[in-house]
Amino acid sequence: MSATRMWISAVQSALQLLLQGITERTGATSFVDSSKSPEIALAFGLMRDVDLYVINLLRDPRAVACSWFRKKPDHFAVLRNMRT
Repeated sequence: MSATRMWISAVQSALQLLLQGITERTGATSFVDSSKSPEIALAFGLMRDVDLYVINLLRDPRAVACSWFRKKPDHFAVLRNMRT
């Protein structure tokens, strides 16, 4: 078995346990994975008991460029300015 196949198998096992836990805990029959990871999507897609639907959302490039220049809040400023 190749290293890639072994990795996919390990990820599938972990995801299967995660899905079981989510289902048992919440009773949910569906969920949204927002990880943006094609590898995780592949692992879900290879599972026999998972119906996978992939949605590729694209953001307006003008909004992306605008967000690069927008000043973002510094959440750690308070911690840096604390005196001990």
